Amino acid sequence: MQIWVKPDRLAKLQVTVPEIVRAVREQNAVNPAGQIGGEPVPDGQEFTYAVRAQGRLITPEEFGRIVIRANRDGSVLRVQDVARVELGAESYNVRGRVNGQPAAIIPVFQLPGSNALEAAQNVRNTMARLKQGFPDDVDYLVSLDTTLPVTEGISEIVLTLLEALLLVALVTYLFLQDWRAT
Repeated sequence: MQIWVKPDRLAKLQVTVPEIVRAVREQNAVNPAGQIGGEPVPDGQEFTYAVRAQGRLITPEEFGRIVIRANRDGSVLRVQDVARVELGAESYNVRGRVNGQPAAIIPVFQLPGSNALEAAQNVRNTMARLKQGFPDDVDYLVSLDTTLPVTEGISEIVLTLLEALLLVALVTYLFLQDWRAT
């Protein structure tokens, strides 16, 4: 999200950029909204669930409605009153190249609370589907996949569990000297 402030509006309304930054930080956070099953609870209640309210803003309109301050006359000053809000790149100073050839870079970021492995697989599926409409001389490449260590870690955990199970069975057999008892 990009917020383009209008200096003349800032001066006229006596608003500073730090005020805008503070308002965006405060009103674009994931906030706890309470608990379900918290104390006091009836007998037999075993689980407590934390409830979180949506706090991450998504659309330019939502960012535009952020309140910078409330005026004495009861009116409110919003970001859209002093700035233009639009979707944009996180950074414009990146040049893409693959093997010395020009390339378009499409960074994909995981949303808070989403499953990283599922998101990565959805991106791969989407790109495979979109490739069907690419010209013959255009291709895509996933140059950085941060979910590979997660996948590898899961594989290592499964292997470690299998090794531990085998060792437990072996040690149990050595002590009991009977496969049936093991």
